[in-house]
Amino acid sequence: MEGGPTKEKREYPHILDLFDLKEDQAQELYDRIERWKGTIRVFIHPETMNLNSEKNSDILCRLLFSEKDTPPVIMFNDERYADIYESTVGENSNRFTNDLYTVHTLPNYPYPVINDSRLVKPNLEDRPGGILADADSLYVHETMSRLVNCMKVLGVKKIFVGGRDLDNVKGDINRCVGNFIRYMKELSDIEVKVSLATEGDISREDLRKSFPELL
Repeated sequence: MEGGPTKEKREYPHILDLFDLKEDQAQELYDRIERWKGTIRVFIHPETMNLNSEKNSDILCRLLFSEKDTPPVIMFNDERYADIYESTVGENSNRFTNDLYTVHTLPNYPYPVINDSRLVKPNLEDRPGGILADADSLYVHETMSRLVNCMKVLGVKKIFVGGRDLDNVKGDINRCVGNFIRYMKELSDIEVKVSLATEGDISREDLRKSFPELL
């Protein structure tokens, strides 16, 4: 797929880089999405989620270890912890019934890390607070646009997104999950819904009142 792999990493059965799929792997994912009428599951930074939570662990286990066909799962992993987390998950990947897809992201943001010499990747770890600047908007917009294009090519029509974090800031969704949702809405007509496996400072009741279209 367009974008190129995030970087060299150990391979595990059933764990695939979304931006580095071979032709047959991309076709298999397309067919699976089509069977689910365009629906996929996305988890933003699951490496920081409370997996001791029965709700979170139950949802993830059902999606990864179910003997039945399930909607494809894409995990967006903070590039600082991605290798460790994927190694931990990878130790059990031979038991997965379905493939798991991964995307590495900028630290504390849901925006993909893509190896492309034409793009200037923000080095957030060298900045106080690790905060994106206005000058980084081109990189963010380009990588998110490539992500959206990738999803459109794969036939994605609906996303159930969960993970960490989601917040309501001055009447707008925010934090990692919120920023992912806002960009998907800005750049595409893909329907986005918030999964039960979502952590943050906003409750389901607040979501229902303030953002009913996300439930």
